[in-house]
Amino acid sequence: MERNKAALMAVLALAMLCSCGGSEPRTGSSSAKVNIAAIATVDLEGNAASGEIFVRSPITMINIWATWCPPCIQELPELQKLSDEYASSGLQVIGVLEDGITDLQAPSQNAISKAIGLLESAGASYTVILPEEVLINAFIKDMQYFPTTFFIDSNGALLRTEIGAHSFEDWSVIVNEVIDSAKH
Repeated sequence: MERNKAALMAVLALAMLCSCGGSEPRTGSSSAKVNIAAIATVDLEGNAASGEIFVRSPITMINIWATWCPPCIQELPELQKLSDEYASSGLQVIGVLEDGITDLQAPSQNAISKAIGLLESAGASYTVILPEEVLINAFIKDMQYFPTTFFIDSNGALLRTEIGAHSFEDWSVIVNEVIDSAKH
């Protein structure tokens, strides 16, 4: 009984750490800019990924997630649906696997394998990359909640930050707002 109570408390603490749910979005200013040209990393399969992936579309949605975060995992299919539905509107979705980078080291092979399995189970095929110094300094080092999503333009300007997991419907509203504001 005592072990069940401790396990329940651990699960509740983890769920609270993962996501703050319906928090207010933070919008970046035009002075917030990421040096996307300096990004050099790999995707989950080990293929090279440079800052060029961020200039393929006018807007990139960068979703920072972890395999230990239930809300992160739950929204993987929603993000794939967004990737499919909004590609023609100039949006691309890129995931960044955060697992285990507190000391600026890449996620372990175990975490990468787990992430690949979770993505396959969710039917998610959008690009997921590993964090590297530019991504860590620009996005991850100051994060407090998982998942956190950043929208940038093809020049690396931060357009908006969203904290927490969302449904496809909620993401659609947010994405439409970002697309509309980027046009002006």
